[in-house]
Amino acid sequence: MRRRTASGGRVPVRFAPPVPEAGLPALPELADACAGA
Repeated sequence: MRRRTASGGRVPVRFAPPVPEAGLPALPELADACAGA
C-alpha cells in the first residue's frame, strides 16, 4: 500500500508525526499506511 501520509506525501511512515497536519481525519490514514508498510 501507500508508504506516505495523506498530508501530501512529504513525511515517510517511519517518521510519521503523532499528530498529522490534516488532524484527526488523517490518523486512520496513517494507521492504514503503517499497516500496509
